[in-house]
Parts: sequence; structure tokens; C-alpha cells
Amino acid sequence: MLRCTCALLGTLTLATSAWAELVDVVADITAVNGISIVPGQGSDPDTWTMQLYAVMASADDTLDTMYGTGDTPLFFHAQSQFYQNTFGGPTSLDIDPDQFGALPDLAFDSWVTIGADDMHDNELQFEGMSFAAFNSGGPLYAPSGSLSVSAGAAQASPVFMNGQWRVLLGQFSIMGTPDVALTAQFNVSGMNADGTAWSEGGSWTFNAVPAPGAAALLLLASIRTTRRRR
Repeated sequence: MLRCTCALLGTLTLATSAWAELVDVVADITAVNGISIVPGQGSDPDTWTMQLYAVMASADDTLDTMYGTGDTPLFFHAQSQFYQNTFGGPTSLDIDPDQFGALPDLAFDSWVTIGADDMHDNELQFEGMSFAAFNSGGPLYAPSGSLSVSAGAAQASPVFMNGQWRVLLGQFSIMGTPDVALTAQFNVSGMNADGTAWSEGGSWTFNAVPAPGAAALLLLASIRTTRRRR
């Protein structure tokens, strides 16, 4: 898989006065125009796909919950709409990489998670979530919903990627050209390396248009790619 971390445009609002164990929220572009067929559209539609990560301060920090509150509802919204594959689902529990060979567009389905990118060895749980609009390509909105794993689950711990300790939060395929933006808002919580609890909340906006000087990265990402199981 060709992976390209571009200079994504982002806006940030923190629910607390300073960062704790959540250092940043970043996105990797995993494909541009990678989807072959979207019902109601011609072949090779304009799309771009990103994977969203929480960046942790160290390998010993964990992230075990993503949730909404009255002040900061859990919210994912595309300026156009999300691509949703008929054979996928709204969370990583619905993603079976063994089907990618027969159903290649399934690899670009949009879903949320904590840590795991498919159904195997995945302890994700959720409550208070309505996925009806999201399953139809609309926003995911959960003012009091949550996704969680147990504090000791392996997927709550970050993995080292691109010089950062990261926990995967979701994959989103956006209908349209790379300037069509994704807005994400949520709270996250977990445990510090010393065993104390932490929590943070905020909102971010991403698109795949590179910052000045990063045009070569977007050109590289425009090569048609497919996501493979890591």
C-alpha cells in the first residue's frame, strides 16, 4: 500500500486548556480515486480516502474511549457525503479483509473504530450510537454515544507510525475531489503511562489539498491504490 501523509489543513478547538496525552489528531491519505463503482454514478468516481489517528505522547499511554457529550457531540461530517459499501458497515467490526479480493471497493468503506482496522481480534463496543444516516452516506452524529475498548485491550495502545505513536480512530472515503472537506468532532479518554486517567475533546477539519511546497505529495497520492491488511 502506498501511504502518503500530506500537510492536511486543520482547525482545532480544545475542550481543555492544554494537551495532555493526546498530542494531535492527524490523517493519512490512503487513496485518491481508488473506488471503482458508486451506485448511481459512473465508473471511477471522484473520491479520496483518509485514515484518522490520535497521536499519543508515548508508547505507554492508551486511548480506550471516543465519545460525545452535550458540549462536544461525537460528529463526523463530509461536505459532500461518505462512501459506504453495501458489504461493509459503520465500524471496523464489519470489515472483513478476506473479502477484499472479491470485493475490492470494500477496502474503501467508511467506518469508525478504536485501534483495529478490521473485525479480527477486535474488542470494540459501542452504545448510544445511531448509524442510520452514516450508513446512507450522511453524517455520524452521537451527542451522548460512545465507542470503547477495555483499558487493557491491545488495540487501546498506540502503534509507531511515521515517527508518531498513533491509535486509529476511523477510515473515511469522501465523495468528490480532494478539496471536499471532512469535519470531525469528539472527545477521547484513556490512561496515562503512570496509571492516571486523561481526557480531551475538540474539533478538526481536514481536506487533501497540500500546503504550499507539498504538491509532490498529493501527486504521489493520486496513483490508484488499494488498502491491504497490515
